[in-house]
Amino acid sequence: MEKNIIKYAKKLVEKKEYLDSIIDVETALKYTSLKNRYEFIYDRVCEILDKKFLENNYCDFKDDKCVANRENAVKHNTMGCCYSFINHKIYYEHTGLCKYMQDKQCTQKCITCKLFTCNYLKNKGIKFSCNDFLLIKCFFNKKQQDIISYNFFRKKSEIIEKLLKKDRLPYLISSILQRYII
Repeated sequence: MEKNIIKYAKKLVEKKEYLDSIIDVETALKYTSLKNRYEFIYDRVCEILDKKFLENNYCDFKDDKCVANRENAVKHNTMGCCYSFINHKIYYEHTGLCKYMQDKQCTQKCITCKLFTCNYLKNKGIKFSCNDFLLIKCFFNKKQQDIISYNFFRKKSEIIEKLLKKDRLPYLISSILQRYII
């Protein structure tokens, strides 16, 4: 049994991504302030996602059109999926190009937006969730993971503030009431 555990651990260490995740968890544990720990996790996950998108060129932007725009697989003709909406809990109000898009660049570090991939990319097997990140799985409960997953177009400070708030309702009730929405 012990040999199997050691063998498995060696396999994980061989995969640099797992080793990096373990090092990130260790680093997060060094923060004594919960707010500072959450900010580190937030920044690190955003950094990992930015790196993945950059290295793999998933969206493949050319002349302000992503691959889904060029394939006519999405509603909009340009700027990919960077169109905002307001979640009114019973319906979504579309509000046009995201207000944080300035000079064709996003000016915010929104973890929710960074986790998002459009249906076109999802159909190609490119998708991300909180479960893909050891940092998120180790430090955030399901309610907090919903906060991370469903607050598009929000500033880092807003999301961190919401993550720090205690919600004493059971998960099911909190989820039905969409208490995770900022």
